[in-house]
Amino acid sequence: MPPTIHDVARRAGVSVGTVSHVLNGSATVRETTRERVLQAIRELDYQPDAAARTLRQRRTGTLGLVRTIQSGPHVLAEASDHVFLEFLGGAQEVAAQEGVGILLWGAPPGPEEEEVYRRLVRGRRVDGFILLGTRVDDWRVRYLEEQGVPFVAFGRAADSVSFPYVDVDGEQALRLITEHLVYLGHRRIGYIEPPAGLTCALHRRSGFLEVLRRHGIPLDGRLIVQGGFTWEAGERAMRDLLYLPDPPTAVIAPNDVAAMGAIAAAQARGLKVGRDISVVGFDDIPLAAYWQPPLTTVHQPARWIGAEVTRMLLALLSNGAVPRKQVLVSPELRVRQSTGPVNQPTVSI
Repeated sequence: MPPTIHDVARRAGVSVGTVSHVLNGSATVRETTRERVLQAIRELDYQPDAAARTLRQRRTGTLGLVRTIQSGPHVLAEASDHVFLEFLGGAQEVAAQEGVGILLWGAPPGPEEEEVYRRLVRGRRVDGFILLGTRVDDWRVRYLEEQGVPFVAFGRAADSVSFPYVDVDGEQALRLITEHLVYLGHRRIGYIEPPAGLTCALHRRSGFLEVLRRHGIPLDGRLIVQGGFTWEAGERAMRDLLYLPDPPTAVIAPNDVAAMGAIAAAQARGLKVGRDISVVGFDDIPLAAYWQPPLTTVHQPARWIGAEVTRMLLALLSNGAVPRKQVLVSPELRVRQSTGPVNQPTVSI
């Protein structure tokens, strides 16, 4: 098996990004580091991908954005159409100001999605990529780094892997939500998780569990259920939680759309949301403030994030570096009528 860019990075004792900068002739790498990388390349007889080199040398004036097509509630996909459109609007605004375009491609997860990325890279269709919904084991990050293709992500890595990103601090967001519910007297708090495999699921769960530990609230594993970003996923998860012998008095959903589905399931059981049971969402889509009842949720500035990610990618393409490599946005809890003091309802089956 021929050596990869990761082998070169290990041999030289540097990051994959540094190797990419050396291969692309960036002036941001110190001369001693450059020599160490070049020596590792010679020792390993590493041959970088020709298509990737050409991609950096001949600009297309186009950025790539591949969106995972959501075909079911458990697919790893973006949170909701509104959030995605807001993000895309911010990205397009910055791109248009700089005279570049955005190539939007949809693909289901798995081999078809991988083939889209490979086709765009090999065909030299784009100068770099905007990644959405980072994953715990993200082959996209590995592939683009190996090919030396620039990218900036909306979302962090699950480990110490370092790449440019903008993300909302999901861990802090769940701390704010859970502290709010505990302050209202809730001790049995249901948690509908984002789809397994997304890094945001890890960060959010960490914040949720931290607050439970801090307040000495025992963890009941039955109150944590796998969910998704759709109405149907939230509705189904809420039904499962309400059928427990001792159901939760509050439920946290992974986004506003799932929270609305959860509210529908609670209302179908005769519960008054905000009095009999509290529900919290995530995203603060415009409809959240006008829902019945108005939804308590975490505000996520999707349009600003789309613009910032695009600015970072354009800087990376122009200068080989970004002013701020990693941006973590502080969350803001918007408290509305879907949450209230704990009550012990009588749930009808």
